[in-house]
Amino acid sequence: ALAGSLVGKKDCNSQVPHLAVFTLTPVQELIKASRKMRDFWSGSWLLHYLAAKICWRLAEIYGADSIVYPCLYAQPLIDHWLLEKYQDFRPWIKKPLETSLLTAGFPNVLVLVLPKDSVEAAMQTARQTLIEEWRKLGDETIDFLQTEKHWMPELTRDTKSWSGWLESQWQTYWSSLPLVAITQSE
Repeated sequence: ALAGSLVGKKDCNSQVPHLAVFTLTPVQELIKASRKMRDFWSGSWLLHYLAAKICWRLAEIYGADSIVYPCLYAQPLIDHWLLEKYQDFRPWIKKPLETSLLTAGFPNVLVLVLPKDSVEAAMQTARQTLIEEWRKLGDETIDFLQTEKHWMPELTRDTKSWSGWLESQWQTYWSSLPLVAITQSE
């Protein structure tokens, strides 16, 4: 990750790698709202899915080695998406079991090492990915509720209360610090 943040730089000293942390919340509210075990699992898996989508997008742009935490190696959702997109990888990546795709394991905090001039764009990409994926899930949910369940036909994806709820659900935070070598003078 450190080497990757310096690639292409004529003077490595001019581009200090940064440790960037991206957080999405409210995790506690999601869990606190659970009334049954399936609610708890659904909330945990939803958070897992959204964090995995953010990692997937950041890895596509900045390289998988830029993501320090969580580790993307042997993550069932990541492996599933890799095999969907790059079928030539089949000899090296084992197809995840269906049950492993239902296991929640991605955290709400992501840690990356990036060149200084990429940090802000990466954090904006992370936020935008979260919003886009959340909207897709919201659209699919409202469509399902109305076509399959015939639930509240007056509520549409364009209704102010529905779209307002989708827009205000997630808060994101990020920070970064330069990774500077400390030298000892004699």
